[in-house]
Amino acid sequence: MKSAERLVTVVLLTLLILGSLILTACRSVDKNAYPITTVEKEVIGRIQESSQLVFRSSNEFLAWQKENQSDTFRSTFRAPKVDFTREIVLVIHSGQKPTGGFSVEIVSARLENDRLEVSYTETEPAKGTMVSQSLTSPYHAVRISRNYLEPTFLKVDHSKVEDSDN
Repeated sequence: MKSAERLVTVVLLTLLILGSLILTACRSVDKNAYPITTVEKEVIGRIQESSQLVFRSSNEFLAWQKENQSDTFRSTFRAPKVDFTREIVLVIHSGQKPTGGFSVEIVSARLENDRLEVSYTETEPAKGTMVSQSLTSPYHAVRISRNYLEPTFLKVDHSKVEDSDN
């Protein structure tokens, strides 16, 4: 009888532990977050002004790509697979920079109070870092699930993004 009681105790403890793990996992999922997938991320684009763009059709997106791609990149270009019936593309340009070492990255997209908030970070080379001495124009393009909200782009501190990952 003792072994049967012990077995029941082990099974109940196992179920309790599994239940608490499942509840913890469910609470940590942000139901308002849109998964993002990188379409393109480069440091040499032809668009020199900082901008935030939304593309809801392949024609718009391909026209932007044609305008933005450097001649070198254009020769090896293959259009990314984006299903514009189910997805949109968000792009952030950080504008022309004096040297290499600069970058921009869209880090999240989420629904907040009936608004689509798109958070991004910009980084620059640390003082004294050796970088290429050429003009750059970093940009990042991501795809997310299609929606009809006009996004609000929010610049966030790079260190806060890293802290939230831990």
